[in-house]
Order: sequence, then C-alpha cells, then structure tokens
Amino acid sequence: MMSCLSHYSRSPGSLGLGLFLALALSPGWAGSALCDGSRVRTIEELAHEAEVVALGRVISIESSRDRGGHPFTRVEFDSTELWKGKGATPMHLASASTVLGERWVRVVGEEPFRLGEELVVFTRRNPDGDEVVLDPAQGRFRVQTDPKTGERHVENGFFGETPAAARATARTPAQRRLPLAALRERVRKAATPDARSNP
Repeated sequence: MMSCLSHYSRSPGSLGLGLFLALALSPGWAGSALCDGSRVRTIEELAHEAEVVALGRVISIESSRDRGGHPFTRVEFDSTELWKGKGATPMHLASASTVLGERWVRVVGEEPFRLGEELVVFTRRNPDGDEVVLDPAQGRFRVQTDPKTGERHVENGFFGETPAAARATARTPAQRRLPLAALRERVRKAATPDARSNP
C-alpha cells in the first residue's frame, strides 16, 4: 500500500524519506496517513467502519506531536450531534497533515481543516486516544446552507452538490444535493445492529 503523503516547501530541499516513513508507518496513523485510493466507499460503508459519526464545528487547530515524537495537527471539534458511537465533547481529531518548519506536509486528498467550519466526520480512535477521520478524502462532509431556502446540505467531493456540480449541465446521482437530514438518516440506519445482515 502506498503512502498518500505529499509535501510543499517554501525553501529548497526535500522532506527526508525517514520522516515520510515515520509518518506513514507509525501505528498511531494506521488507516489515516495511508490510503489505497482503489474505490469510493458508500455512505453506508463509511457508517459501518466508523466508531463515531458526529456533526459539529471546528473550534481550534494546533500543531502537536504524538507519543513517538511524530508531528501532526490536532483539531478541537465541538460535536453538537452524535449519530453513532460515544465521544467526548469537544472531540480531538488528529490529522497527519501538518506544518514542519517552513514546509506543509499533507495527506493527498485531505483538505485543511478551517476554523469555524461545520462538518460531519466519520472517525476511528488511534492509540493516542485521538479520533482519526476515515479515508481523509471521504470521511468528512462539509455542511452548507442554501441562502435562498435555508436548507442545510452536505458534500465531500464524492457525494453531494459541490459548487462545480451545481454549475454542471449533467451530473451523476451521487453529485445531486444531499440534505443533511438525509445523511443523518442513512448513517443511523446503517449503524443499527442488523443493518449489515439486512442491507
């Protein structure tokens, strides 16, 4: 499995291979800093795999280090609704994307967290007790509000109506508007004990 880590630098030089491997292969990052990119998970699959699914807002972002000394970004997430599992409020989300001196190292496909943004996150807990988003490109949905109707809807680049999809003359079923209430219902239904045996 290949690492999805990439890096950007404002100065000459490159990030050492050892640091790439330390971030990618550390047990604390298993499943977050690595991805296979082989297919898009359905919402139901994400709900099955996640230990916690929560709606909330980003209230702080800081650079930190895990117990092994590896740098990461810790995001304080004020969860307003828990759709699956149990978690503290605020939750602490861990991201392998981080700033190292003058370099920005990120997981390919993962957008930076932004203060104040409202999200739905699908997470699993790492050995340090932080929540890690399932597949950085898929396990996070941005919540948006239609300025005309007030309807709240979500998108993550794979599901829901992105600004680009809204302008497109043709779109796939997955690119149609996905109301927040519909996502909540699908997650809760998929998370029930008999959902896997009765799809």
